[in-house]
Amino acid sequence: PQDRIAWTLQDAAPALVLTDTATVGRTPAACTAPVLVLDEPTTTDSRQRQPDGPVTDAERPTPLRQDNAAYLIYTSGSTGRPKGVVVTGRNLARLFDATAEDAFGPDDVWTLFHSYAFDFS
Repeated sequence: PQDRIAWTLQDAAPALVLTDTATVGRTPAACTAPVLVLDEPTTTDSRQRQPDGPVTDAERPTPLRQDNAAYLIYTSGSTGRPKGVVVTGRNLARLFDATAEDAFGPDDVWTLFHSYAFDFS
């Protein structure tokens, strides 16, 4: 719902909003973060001009650390109000390490039995 999007953007205070042309119109007018529409031709052209390969620490504003945030996910919250939870790179790496022996290959099929909004998805 539009009010949930507005509340989440206000609460999270993102530095940048990534979206696409199909959903950019749902970005609330009160959103003060810059909005980058990933499938706009100018964005696509700009991305294609970027070099391939990993970004080095020298190219980052600060070095990448395992305690840096990997992503933020909103839970339903025990109070009924969503709560933002930061997942660090360390937590994400631990998850992949713990499931490495069950790694999926390009020919594997996985039945999605939980919400696609669940962070493991």
